[in-house]
Amino acid sequence: AQDFSGYVRFLKNQGAPESAAAGSLPQSTYWLMHQNQKIYGVSRLRHCLSPSLDLHGGHISLAIQPSMRRKGCGSACLLLTLQKARQLGLNRVLLTCDAGNLASIHMIRKCGGQLDHRDLEITHPSTYHFWINLE
Repeated sequence: AQDFSGYVRFLKNQGAPESAAAGSLPQSTYWLMHQNQKIYGVSRLRHCLSPSLDLHGGHISLAIQPSMRRKGCGSACLLLTLQKARQLGLNRVLLTCDAGNLASIHMIRKCGGQLDHRDLEITHPSTYHFWINLE
């Protein structure tokens, strides 16, 4: 927290293809904040997929403050991130979650996620893959 502006600069640079660290993909980080400036959640939007992200991770990852879960913050954060994905020109995005994470499964489905049934038979049976069409 000592150099917060440096951290924000680092996050912004991750979104620029030419600034992405060697071996990493460009990604944008967004915070879901309340008017009182309290951070309720964070999302990361990866601009493209690598083979490993295609298996686990996907385009979007979310983290919501535990005290703010089950209050619609995850859905709000995901919907706002989907808008950013559209602005990047993505036609669809992949989200993955643990098969036992019922809250995430419900949130992803609520926001338009369709389970990719082919994934139920491959190497990660404990991870569900959902696609959300953005067109």
